Amino acid sequence: MGLEHAFAVLGQQKLTELRDRICCVNDLLVTGDYSEDPDLDINLCARDIFKAGYFFIEDIFYDDTRHADSLKYSDEVIAWAAKSGTHYKSLPMEGTKFSDLSLRIGYPYVYMHQGNCEHLLVVSDIRMLHPHDSFNILDYPYLVKRPSKKRTICRICAFDSARWMTEGSFNSLEDPSFYCQVCFRSIHYDQNGKKIGNFKAYKYFDSHTVL
Repeated sequence: MGLEHAFAVLGQQKLTELRDRICCVNDLLVTGDYSEDPDLDINLCARDIFKAGYFFIEDIFYDDTRHADSLKYSDEVIAWAAKSGTHYKSLPMEGTKFSDLSLRIGYPYVYMHQGNCEHLLVVSDIRMLHPHDSFNILDYPYLVKRPSKKRTICRICAFDSARWMTEGSFNSLEDPSFYCQVCFRSIHYDQNGKKIGNFKAYKYFDSHTVL
């Protein structure tokens, strides 16, 4: 997998400030089958429900414990590792600044959220501010670079971006398949909006069009 995003952060900033700027499509997902009622409006997305996450840096888990109801994903890993004689520790993400860390340039660290969604985190440079850098603290973490975009298009019109993913659709040449809003409704529902056939439908968020 190539580069997702590159950020510039300040040493005085806390790890949670970077976490809040990291964009992952899995945070935006609304789980569940919507085939029976595609118009059902649920405002909660995955990041509102599953708030936990951690950075794993130099054998230390930095857990986001800002929310009392969040799980500490590191607890299970730490307990499992201890059985083999490997001992890790956990610190609160919200209480740790980047200046508190011991970092290695180019070494892969881990950001994990949503239970099993992992991202590699690599520090590419550590330096003082340059004259061309912003001196406004509110600009940081600053998005330096994002990847080129290649969107997932509708399998029917081959033009609009996909907004739905189906499983078990009799109209699909592949499974799962992806549809824009118009094509999804036109082939899966009759003129009265009644579901045609037995399939599952999930709201689809393309990271290249929503992030």
